[in-house]
Amino acid sequence: MTEFLLRIFAPDEAVSRIEVLRDGSALAVGQAHLDLRAMRALNDDPKAYGSALRDALFAAAPISRAYEQAIAEGAIRLRLLIDPEAQDAHSICWERLILPINGEDLPAAASPQSPFSRYVAMDAPAPVALSSGYAHLLLVVATPNNLRQLAPVDAVAEIENLVEAWGSLLENGELRLTVLTGGAQLPPELREMLSRFSCRIVEQPATIDLIRELLDGADALHLIAHGNLTAGQKAVLVLQRDDGSLALVEEDLLVEKLNVAGLRFVFLQSCKSSGGGALTGLAPRLVQLGVAAVIAMQDFVPMGDAREFSSAFYKSLLREGSVDVAANAGRQAILRADSTNYSIPILFSRLVDGQIW
Repeated sequence: MTEFLLRIFAPDEAVSRIEVLRDGSALAVGQAHLDLRAMRALNDDPKAYGSALRDALFAAAPISRAYEQAIAEGAIRLRLLIDPEAQDAHSICWERLILPINGEDLPAAASPQSPFSRYVAMDAPAPVALSSGYAHLLLVVATPNNLRQLAPVDAVAEIENLVEAWGSLLENGELRLTVLTGGAQLPPELREMLSRFSCRIVEQPATIDLIRELLDGADALHLIAHGNLTAGQKAVLVLQRDDGSLALVEEDLLVEKLNVAGLRFVFLQSCKSSGGGALTGLAPRLVQLGVAAVIAMQDFVPMGDAREFSSAFYKSLLREGSVDVAANAGRQAILRADSTNYSIPILFSRLVDGQIW
């Protein structure tokens, strides 16, 4: 698979410099006028938004030719690197980008031909051969008992969906699972299934301190909770207090508590959990701390779409082993369900080849 890195520089008089690197070597340089006001006017039409983004990005002939040459040879691993100074570019929904692929105009982030990630430029950790022979994942479902206007989180449905996706790994002993239910009592059938897979079940409220405690020794975290942004554009997740009631946990504390040695992958199944759009958001900050890849949501996402994405994501990850390939498969599952929310899941990664383990 051809490595295709698009680098976006901070604009000079509203024009951004674009560089293309192919398999690590500089290939093309061009300019693009990324009109944020025009993009925002297309927010309700993902197809028009993605087409306008393509037209702006590939207005420069060298950039367009570089892409055409790469995609003509087969699949490309499309990584987007936005310079920290290019703050406005971070607010663009790049996951809507539409590109010509096999003669069709398709969302690049939902196509098997163009695994897509937002790249965080750091030394990429080598894939880890797990010394124990299995990965240890902590699954957390936050189910506060006083959600007010928010819809209740169906802990049982969420756990069943993920256990079904992880089935072969659990059966083969390649995945060890700890489930923090948020205090929800699991039905006997689900309890029996988890016990058969030697899963640890913790039927307590999902407090940030308990999550931190259970993360010791974990390789991955999948966190399901409501989320939003503060007035200061920082992520806030709806977790729990010791009595099960609602606790709003803001980004800085989340970063502190999730800064755990050995944690290589985080999946934040929570609205607005990517943060405020720049590299100072929750998801990229976790990558900067050492997590190899983080899946998060850049907008409000219906629970059904989030569940569809996570199921397809993990099934692909088991088959292909690459987190960016799996993210595209998850978005494609939402797209196939005739939902316009395919662009909401976002992948921040510092992996060149997408391999976590």
